[in-house]
Amino acid sequence: MKNLNRDLLVITKKNGLDRNELEQTIIGLNTVLFQAESLTSICLANEVFDLNKYKTYTSKKDVAFYIENKSNKPFIFISSKN
Repeated sequence: MKNLNRDLLVITKKNGLDRNELEQTIIGLNTVLFQAESLTSICLANEVFDLNKYKTYTSKKDVAFYIENKSNKPFIFISSKN
C-alpha cells in the first residue's frame, strides 16, 4: 500500500477488512477528496467578502486571487456559499 500524507478514519459495517479491501477503500477516498479539495472546487463553493471595499466576490478568478494572495489581510473574509 502506498504511504499517503493523509490521516483517514474508515468506519465500516464489517467487523474487519482484509488488506485489499482497505487499500481499495483508501484509494477511492483519496480520489474523491483530491477532486473535492482542488482550487477550482473550493472557488466554486466559496465567496469573498471584502469589507475594506464593501464588495462581494463570487467569480472563480477573484476568489482564487483572494485565497492565494490576500487571505491574511484584515476584514477580508472567505465564506462558504452553503
